[in-house]
Amino acid sequence: MTINQLKIKGRVHRIEELYEGEYEGNPYKVQEFILEVDDDYNRNFVCIKLNTKAVDNFAHKLTLGAPVECFVNVWSKERESKAGNMYWENRISCYKVIPLWEDQPSNQPQPEPQPTNEAEDDDLPF
Repeated sequence: MTINQLKIKGRVHRIEELYEGEYEGNPYKVQEFILEVDDDYNRNFVCIKLNTKAVDNFAHKLTLGAPVECFVNVWSKERESKAGNMYWENRISCYKVIPLWEDQPSNQPQPEPQPTNEAEDDDLPF
């Protein structure tokens, strides 16, 4: 099965602290953020993770309240609870963030203001 380009659009609700560490001698970074996703009936929140490369490339584009489009990978990992029960934990990692500004400038050319001639204004009779 192939999954192509999963995208999630929403507003940045919260940005977690950047976590930096080292694993087997290699430095890494992880930053999570919470995306608020509204549909017609519910207000939902999704926790999305940025890993080292994505942190370097896209973390600076995250602003509280800003609308964004996130390109994500979704995967699961089997875990064992403290009680010994097995369960699946879902993860969403982001590899690209695109800001979606609501007042983007249109591509339509704006009309140029007409020059005014102050001399014409002086010709008024009063």
